[in-house]
Amino acid sequence: SYTPQLLCKPLSAKYHFRYYFNVTEIVLPMSATIGDPGAFTNELGVSNFSYHNVPNQWPPNTRPVYDLKCPSMGMKATARDFEKQADIIANAIKQCPPTWSGVVHVTRKTEAVLLSQRLARRGLRNRVWTPGIRDGTNIQMREWEKKKKSISPLGAIAITWAWWEGVDLCDERICIVAKTPFPSIGGSYERARMHYSGKTYLWRTAIGLEQGLGRTRRGEPEDYDLGNDKNQLVAIADGGWTRVRNYISGDLSEAIVPWPG
Repeated sequence: SYTPQLLCKPLSAKYHFRYYFNVTEIVLPMSATIGDPGAFTNELGVSNFSYHNVPNQWPPNTRPVYDLKCPSMGMKATARDFEKQADIIANAIKQCPPTWSGVVHVTRKTEAVLLSQRLARRGLRNRVWTPGIRDGTNIQMREWEKKKKSISPLGAIAITWAWWEGVDLCDERICIVAKTPFPSIGGSYERARMHYSGKTYLWRTAIGLEQGLGRTRRGEPEDYDLGNDKNQLVAIADGGWTRVRNYISGDLSEAIVPWPG
């Protein structure tokens, strides 16, 4: 006799989305949403063709992403690590023109408050700002514009958990990732999903990292370093990003350089 059964497995495109191409090579336009093409197509169950990276109109030297060489800010980070990270971030910001505004990405609301306090103690008290905990994105952006105007000509620095994607920071010149956006495994579902496919977990993290680093570079010439003009500071302030080094796009990988400051 047949006994009804329920089979559960984590959501993953590889089980439901398979394409088979009859060509040996294909040009695949890339974006932060896709990340590394190998990781992406592995997730889709596609493995029978290779790729050419689509050249970026902006060479790597015009869009550097600085590795600030901070400690890994994961679960094992100590109080000393957090203080060292704050020293490094504050120093990097102070090396920029004081009129530059920008964003520092974290992954939790409590992290935003704590990092704001640390940066305030390092001479940035009048510049740092965190969104209201219960405010939606539209309200946050309106309040952000008020903050920027209230301290002009100084540049305001937003410490936020909510602007990894979906916002165009066209006027901001500083973009720092202070926490690599690994999906939280506090819940049983996400934890089971990570254990089932660690590669997918890292791939999703890499996508989030690329999204966050791209908030201030929106394709306009003034968003890039041209000639001797340094027009942006885009940086990573968490040594844990190296865990997803093999999952980020070639476009981002070729732009990451050591911080010279």
